[in-house]
Amino acid sequence: MKLVEASMALHNNQYRNEGNSELFKAMKESGILAVFTGSDDLIEYRGAFNDESGMGKIYIDNNGIIESECTNDCPYYQDFLKNKSWVKAVSKENCETHCVYDYTILTSIKKFLPFSILEKEKYYCNGIVFYIKDLK
Repeated sequence: MKLVEASMALHNNQYRNEGNSELFKAMKESGILAVFTGSDDLIEYRGAFNDESGMGKIYIDNNGIIESECTNDCPYYQDFLKNKSWVKAVSKENCETHCVYDYTILTSIKKFLPFSILEKEKYYCNGIVFYIKDLK
């Protein structure tokens, strides 16, 4: 599967029906990850790995979400994160630009393709797809 195919397959799908198991299996086999919001407090990761997280800035690599017991109090961990890729979901109320979605995915990832998720006929959130091999 190519990145553009994954983006097109996800584009304009409905909230809570973003994709099916065959699509996410093909994405996994191709090393493609989709990131989108799953609710007002959840980021979903589907494809190359399947997981979920809170809405704050989440660091990820080829293995998944980077987690550690060492948080803001640990300068070594903070230094480690400086060069890692991250995603973050923000609500329309907290968006600093002209956001058309209820929730917007922001990222440090340079090479990605976007898609939109609808709730009925209204834009609910944007999502992104990318190759995990391109993560820092």
